[in-house]
Amino acid sequence: MMDSFNKLMNKSAFLNKVVEENVGSAKFETMLLSMARENYGTSRKLAKIFLKAFGASQQMSLYLKALKRYLLIKDSLQMKRLEWVFGVAAIKTDNKFRETKYTYGVENIMRINDQAYTYTSTLCSSFNNSGANGVICLLERLLSQRGRADDFVLKAIKDLISLCIKDEVIAKFIYNMPPPSYQMARYTDWFWDYIETQRQEHEKYDQYSTLSSQSYLQTRINMTKKCLAKWEEFSNGYIKTCREEEDRQIALMQADPAFAESHIGQNWLINNPEVIRHWPPIYIVGKQVNTEKALIVAFEDEFCKVELLEIDCEYNYSNPTSMFNLSLPDKMIRTKSFTFKSYVQCK
Repeated sequence: MMDSFNKLMNKSAFLNKVVEENVGSAKFETMLLSMARENYGTSRKLAKIFLKAFGASQQMSLYLKALKRYLLIKDSLQMKRLEWVFGVAAIKTDNKFRETKYTYGVENIMRINDQAYTYTSTLCSSFNNSGANGVICLLERLLSQRGRADDFVLKAIKDLISLCIKDEVIAKFIYNMPPPSYQMARYTDWFWDYIETQRQEHEKYDQYSTLSSQSYLQTRINMTKKCLAKWEEFSNGYIKTCREEEDRQIALMQADPAFAESHIGQNWLINNPEVIRHWPPIYIVGKQVNTEKALIVAFEDEFCKVELLEIDCEYNYSNPTSMFNLSLPDKMIRTKSFTFKSYVQCK
């Protein structure tokens, strides 16, 4: 009987319907998560259900709550679940028609706040297939929904920070995620500014709101305050510990007598007070120099062929300031009023 039930639950359509009808039920979620433990097939199907729900369901808060429990499962598949749900980062690339060379990183951005990295769930077949069948990873969805579905973004950020506080594996995964633009050093660097901006805007509108909208605005204001409190806790805990270790690593590197005259010593402006302090150094990848490719690793079986290739590109060290990047001083910022400002104008 139990074997028949498990086989039925492993059918994607049936599992999706069962989750949709029972999401929010603590007993059901406990049973479902016990089935996902050390079960690759069920875990993968659940990840896809969650990601699709965030794009279509009206019960996003319930799905977010269930997702937290799903990601906190401690087994050999935890890292897989993080990659499925949060995604993995890849530098933005493009290949123009009839061109043999790809364009990478800085070649694909017009303004400094343009997205330089994309985040793709490993449930997709490739980085160019991101979003296929509604499968958009959570980190990419948060970026795309800013200004469109801010209720969801705020709730998701709060739950994401809560997960980081509860689980060091998740905290490490998120903290080390590359930034979405060259303005920043880490993915999480946009959280505080976004939350604080939301709080200020809601409080401003609350002064002129009608009685019917006051309750809604107050709910939003309370959510931003909860987000800020969670961020403060995360900053004073895990992030503080990480930055102490980063400072130690930076000091060790700078203690080398050859550092000041080296390429990194000349171009990585880590002691500049404007630059976000970070470790390890981040690269800005530019134009591909030639079409030559060096094969590093190759794997092939009856299903696929995978190759890791090395190509020569221009590069520099990133010096993000949260608004600009000192390594890209000519890249202007696009403001909310659709005007453009340069680094020099903002100094």
